[in-house]
Amino acid sequence: MKYFSGKSDVPEKRMDYELTTELDLQDYKGILTINKEFIFYNQHEHDGMSEILGNAVSKALYPLQTYLNEKGLSTHEIINIEEIRERWKKEKTKLSDKYSSEALETFFETVDKKLNDRSEIEKSLHHDWFWNLFFILNS
Repeated sequence: MKYFSGKSDVPEKRMDYELTTELDLQDYKGILTINKEFIFYNQHEHDGMSEILGNAVSKALYPLQTYLNEKGLSTHEIINIEEIRERWKKEKTKLSDKYSSEALETFFETVDKKLNDRSEIEKSLHHDWFWNLFFILNS
């Protein structure tokens, strides 16, 4: 994924990652698992604070699961929310052990608030390129 500024042909930012999907079918319905790993920012591992925080949230969010109906359409409902919350607790602890600031606490509060409201996560996924591409093409 590349981000361009204005009409420039040169990307301002670049994010590369590996995305895998797995479909578990039972009785004409399925559970789709989406996993995002090996994230690189501008072709390097995360080292800036925003990259470190983004990576921690991504590690908590993925893998995520949603239902697919018999027609292959998603309900867009995240069904493994408790797993995501548990992963976030671990990621937040790792970050807290290493970093400390008022801005970081505000960031934690914001993520906690989003993760405590399933509809907020689902709404946030509308900004995820793959989520949109996959479900727009399959709707």
